[in-house]
Amino acid sequence: ITIFISVLLTGLCGFGFMNWTTESRTNKLWIPQNTEAEAQSEWVSDTFGFETRTEQILLRPNDEGNVLKAAYVKQYWIAHFLMVNESAPAAEGYEDQFPGQYSWDGYNNSNEVCEKTDDINCDMQSILDIVGYDEADIDALTDEILLDMLNDPNVTNGYQWDLPDIIGGLEYDEDGDITSAAVFAGTYKVAAETIDENNQFIDPSREEWELKAANKILDYNFEGCQVVPYFAEAFSAEFGGAIAADGQAYSVGIALLIIYTVLALGKRDYVHSMIGLAFCAIITVGLAVLGSYGLAGALSIIYTPLSTTLPFLVLGLGVDDAFIIAGEFQQQIK
Repeated sequence: ITIFISVLLTGLCGFGFMNWTTESRTNKLWIPQNTEAEAQSEWVSDTFGFETRTEQILLRPNDEGNVLKAAYVKQYWIAHFLMVNESAPAAEGYEDQFPGQYSWDGYNNSNEVCEKTDDINCDMQSILDIVGYDEADIDALTDEILLDMLNDPNVTNGYQWDLPDIIGGLEYDEDGDITSAAVFAGTYKVAAETIDENNQFIDPSREEWELKAANKILDYNFEGCQVVPYFAEAFSAEFGGAIAADGQAYSVGIALLIIYTVLALGKRDYVHSMIGLAFCAIITVGLAVLGSYGLAGALSIIYTPLSTTLPFLVLGLGVDDAFIIAGEFQQQIK
């Protein structure tokens, strides 16, 4: 009867999933609600836009040597224009809301996504600001000319960034002149066009372009160096893939835990093996998670990223309780 009532209550709690609500918006998760801070956050978003998406292109030599070589500038120039000359439609299902193609600065009459510093220029900073964006300038560049330009204040001054912002690992000689560096780091600001869907901020037009541009750079065979497109959506996709892989590992962990529970609780015979107890312990954990999530939904308690830790905690505590209950039962029947 107890088992039947427990399963019945769990099933009733499961109806709470009809009112299941998730929340992943940072301004709702981490800013106290109904406060001045929340009002100010909404004003900033309404006035200046919700957010600016920051993309980076990183380049370092395969031998981890000096990146201040004309050949590496050429490779960075290629990566830059692989991104700039790439366009993509909005994500599937959002083409009507975001029609046409999207690209960095309006390539082939597409919609531009870059954040503007003025009416004309996109907000970006890279080694190309110093050496130039024209192919003729890149082809004429030598190692000596590159170092001369970097050590000439008349060339490097006047920008809204410092050299360490675009070149990492700078090294200097006794006279304070730049001699070498480790990484080129270009930064590109994308004007977000975010929408709120099911309590989650998404950017269908920008995200699809970011993925396509990042894959184009990754698929290119650069000479003597590694180029990493550190784009917002590409990072999210990789992060999501890692979490999905963890889900498979979690399933394997449950199977191993069942085996361990059988070995720890039972004996090597059919009567006292306690295989059924091991499975019941795991099933009880599953029912507890199902019931608690369903009850939370029925009570309009939102599901947040922190809620994902519950199954791991309940699994550990549930199996531990199974050991205690089985041990006490064995003590009582002696």
